[in-house]
Amino acid sequence: MSFLEKNINQALNAHEKGRENMDYSPDSREVGRVLSLARGVARVQGLGSVRSEELITLGNNVPGMALDLLPDSIGVALLGANTELKAGG
Repeated sequence: MSFLEKNINQALNAHEKGRENMDYSPDSREVGRVLSLARGVARVQGLGSVRSEELITLGNNVPGMALDLLPDSIGVALLGANTELKAGG
């Protein structure tokens, strides 16, 4: 085994050990309000710390990706079935 292969294997092993010991428990930090829905896009207000291309979860566990960041609202591309999502909620 070459020097490079040995170092890569050590790094991968360390990474795997770190992942095994990681406690990942996401929690909600902000609550927003869906202002409007149209063709797979939601306009959401009240999520001031969301960053561009951040994955978020809307009501009824509908996944989305923040794309259009405006001062008073954000545009969210909906990534799942949104039949249960309603504006104003």
